[in-house]
Amino acid sequence: MRITVIGAGYVGLVTGVCLADFGHSVDVIDIDASRIERLKAGHSPIFEPGIERLITHNLESGRLAFSMDLESSVHAASVVFIAVSTPSSDTGESDLRYLFTAVDQVAAILSQHPSETPTILVVKSTVPVGTCTSVRTRLLNAGIGEDRCIVVSNPEFLREGNAIGDCLNPERVVIGAESAVAFDRMKSLYHPYVAREIPFVEVSLAAAEHIKYASNAFLAVKISFINELALLCEKTHTDVLEVARGMGLDARIGPSFLMPGPGFGGSCFPKDIRALEAVGQKNGVELKLLGAVDLINKRQKRHVVNQVLTRLSGISAPIVAVLGLAFKANTDDMRDAPALDILPALIANGAMIQAYDLVAADNARPLLGEHVRYCSSAMAAAADADVLLILTEWNEFYDIDLMALKSQMRTPTIVDTRRVIDPKSATRAGFNYYGIGRA
Repeated sequence: MRITVIGAGYVGLVTGVCLADFGHSVDVIDIDASRIERLKAGHSPIFEPGIERLITHNLESGRLAFSMDLESSVHAASVVFIAVSTPSSDTGESDLRYLFTAVDQVAAILSQHPSETPTILVVKSTVPVGTCTSVRTRLLNAGIGEDRCIVVSNPEFLREGNAIGDCLNPERVVIGAESAVAFDRMKSLYHPYVAREIPFVEVSLAAAEHIKYASNAFLAVKISFINELALLCEKTHTDVLEVARGMGLDARIGPSFLMPGPGFGGSCFPKDIRALEAVGQKNGVELKLLGAVDLINKRQKRHVVNQVLTRLSGISAPIVAVLGLAFKANTDDMRDAPALDILPALIANGAMIQAYDLVAADNARPLLGEHVRYCSSAMAAAADADVLLILTEWNEFYDIDLMALKSQMRTPTIVDTRRVIDPKSATRAGFNYYGIGRA
């Protein structure tokens, strides 16, 4: 099949590369000329394990191309994916201007280039319920009926840091449509999934949109629950992970997303919770649980700040070494990263920040300003520090040389929000150690 993917951001790029790896001919279109030129050279604008290898392989095979020529690509495509950004507006609602611009552009192209079979227009961007119906109405108003273009909702469930694996081997494929033709075409598109008997969830457009938001919201609830429980466990001298293991063995609960931390971030959970709350308000439904999740997440970041400040009490011109800036490991994504709230709060209380992250420093600089000193290694960040604050669970931090680390620091104190350091080892090495939810 000939495929067009509009948007070379995180979702669009991963989707396009993986579809090319399935054997399709894929054009990934973007309006950013520098991004397109970088991709043509085989370089990914995002850090995602394995993606550059797939880009290079599929460029060399001729199945993958990057371009700014939307018209030629859509004219030749049988399936067009829209994977543009849908950021939060000031009210928390999803800003759909980029999506509707793409829809209007596709409509104009289709009106000029009629085809014998309808083009499948797949909304891959995360959008609130009712958006795909609005897209369909927009096409009809432009003179494009369902004999020319069929709208499909096909939400993504990619985990940053494992997106290639999730795209190549998903747990399920959600397809929202109102047409048997659309379901059949999407199954042909995803033929490797069919062969491997990966479940297809065939639902209405609205249900598919709901599934995406509901899934992310529920995962955020699990994270917030275990973070709240971790605070109680600290007061009752209980290890929250012992509790989490006991909970997770219940098949009704499951073990995933029961690891305490500094609060969730990234491109999905914070934005999607706000958007779902906004949908609720529009429909006269107050989603109180989601409001509580947002409050708990903010409180968790304040808790981390307070733990650090408590340990800096009485220290003149304190220095905090921060290991990890990205919202999670194996990504350079700084969107809604806990560091963006925690570090400014520490700076406002007089702390100097020395930070190290494997890949996210360049993305962090414009967001955190000049008050952070960026270091080339964990040991460099620890130089003369009074507290070592771990915010991202990069693998190298699990095996860090504690004695060497202590020799670099002015005051041997660790605040471990990811529980990557063994507390007994830290104590033996002479550290004052705090880990979230530990006894």
